[in-house]
Amino acid sequence: MENWKYCYIKLSETIYKVHTDIVIITKFILRRLPVIFTFFLIITGDYITTNYVHNILISTKQPTIRYIGIVSMLSYQICVTLLIASYLQLINLDPGSLQVLSCPKKKPSDADMKYDRTCTKCNPQRWKPLRAHHCSTCETCIFKMDHHCIWINNCIGFSNQKLFILFLIYILICCIISLLSVLLLLYTLSITSSVFDLRDWTYINNIFILFNIIYSIIFGTAAFVFLLDQFEAIKSNTSLVETYQSVYGELQGFARQFTNIFGNNILLWILPIQVNNKPNFLENLYVELSREEMKPLKTNKSKDWVVLDGIIEVNSDKNKYNKQFTGLYNTN
Repeated sequence: MENWKYCYIKLSETIYKVHTDIVIITKFILRRLPVIFTFFLIITGDYITTNYVHNILISTKQPTIRYIGIVSMLSYQICVTLLIASYLQLINLDPGSLQVLSCPKKKPSDADMKYDRTCTKCNPQRWKPLRAHHCSTCETCIFKMDHHCIWINNCIGFSNQKLFILFLIYILICCIISLLSVLLLLYTLSITSSVFDLRDWTYINNIFILFNIIYSIIFGTAAFVFLLDQFEAIKSNTSLVETYQSVYGELQGFARQFTNIFGNNILLWILPIQVNNKPNFLENLYVELSREEMKPLKTNKSKDWVVLDGIIEVNSDKNKYNKQFTGLYNTN
């Protein structure tokens, strides 16, 4: 009887261990499938655009079209190279975890009580700044976390937001170049096909040309929309996570907030190089007041700061009233 119980326990432990290993391996594979698929799309788009659009433009007998084709192909390849470089960094570099940024484990002694908060999910003993948020997928707190992107299997945060914005810009430029090249090819073919060597043209070319148009429009539009969101986030000094909570950081002007992300060296703005800016862990968060909350302020316009259920900041330049967050507001 004892042997039977022992065997049963061992079998249960083995089954549990195997099940755990299968779950871990499955999660590992599933989290990397979008990354593999993204690489596939980049390489496929580059192959089709180069072989079925640019090579045909370059082979033309018309000098002007050939010159445009050469310039277009070189520009496209440079942009694809920068795109892949930024993508590889987005996958591998830390997005801004508190440990890597050397965030103090304890709240600074000179900080106000509103900064006294910790993360109950990853480390209850570690101090958590107001603008840090916990990512359940990465299982760590990210400073100025924007969102977790499944296509890079990583978060977008303080340390890699520049790379993410450049990645979107490179996608948009590649799609524009590809689409314009296809339109030039189709326009020239509609006028005269004698300038091209079309002996090897088959129905496969038609399929790839159509694919290129759809591909460029879909991904170009998506990149443009995401770029608008990112630049709006820079303008309002907020992130996607903070937008859902209707909060934002101190408004310092677009130029200052842009250099906080891209750095002060203009020559490096267009290059996929990570910026080593120093984070301000004591940065405040603000929330816009409703009309009801604004009413008491109208009778007290002479004061720059008014105490009303927290600290109220009066921004006369934009005619906005903002309420500073306190430590009682706990965001994960």
